[in-house]
Formats: sequence, structure tokens, C-alpha cells
Amino acid sequence: MPKSFVGGKAEAVEYIVKHYPGNSNVLDVGPGNGTYGKLLQDYEYHIEAVEQYEPYIEEFDLLKWYYQVHVADMVTFNYLPGRFDLVIFGDVIEHVGVEQAQQMLRNVEESGADILVSVPFLWPKATKGIIGDSHVQADLTQKVFMERYPGFEPIYIYRHINCVEKYGYFIYRQR
Repeated sequence: MPKSFVGGKAEAVEYIVKHYPGNSNVLDVGPGNGTYGKLLQDYEYHIEAVEQYEPYIEEFDLLKWYYQVHVADMVTFNYLPGRFDLVIFGDVIEHVGVEQAQQMLRNVEESGADILVSVPFLWPKATKGIIGDSHVQADLTQKVFMERYPGFEPIYIYRHINCVEKYGYFIYRQR
């Protein structure tokens, strides 16, 4: 899905800026319309992206926000050791099965990069868009996320006015 939920994005950027110097190498996996590229453009990061749906590169002018956009499957992409300081999965892992997501995150972990993940909680399964846009992990909550993906720590939980958790931002730090 090319767009992502806005709640918590400012807090995520604040966290990134606080913990990663401006010359850090960042990879945005599944950038959609380029949300993180746009939000981080003023901080002198070297930002690349992995997008599996090639038409989004032109449709959302992704090369304006990213130094390079790799057209590749996010699960099988070669997360080269030492290449990135931080890999962002913003509104991504809910679109793949648990085992695929765990393997993808293990691949990044093995590369030595820190991992920032944002996910919606209890979001509807059916969404409109390209293949892979439906929410396979529509049952995610903070508790479920922490059980499925050990080692991650919450950095921000967005709560709706009625205090219901709607969205979570989690970090896996190795540095």
C-alpha cells in the first residue's frame, strides 16, 4: 500500500535523528510513496529503498527521495553485512506471513543493521492495491508483536482517543 498511517511518524523521526548521525546509511523497505525518504531528507542520511512494485518508482518519484531504489522482493533481498546502519520496515511486515517476516528480519539482523518496524494493530485484513497489500498479520497487537519478534523494544505506541493501541513502533538495536 503506497501510503502509511501518520500517527507516530514524528516520534519515529525524532528517535532516528537522536540515535543515528547524519551520515548514516539507511534502507527503507517498501517505501510506498516515499514517506521516510521525505521525512528524513533534511538530516543528511544516505537513504536507499527496496520496492518490489517497480511502477511506484515513477508514480511517486521515489528517486527524488532516495539515492537508489532497488527493485527486489523484500524477503529475498540481499541485506549486505555492514552496508546499512538502520533498516526501516514501515507498514511492511503485516503484509507477509509470520515465518516470512521472521526470516526477513533475521536476514537484516545477520547483516548487523539495526531494525525499525512500524505496524498497525488489529487492522482489517482486506486492503486495496498491489499483490501483497492485504494484511496477512491482521491480528498484530503490541503483545503479539513482542511474542513473534523477540528482541524488539517498543519506542512509541500510538493510542487513539479512547486509549486503544492503534499502531506501534519498535526497534531492534545491535549497535
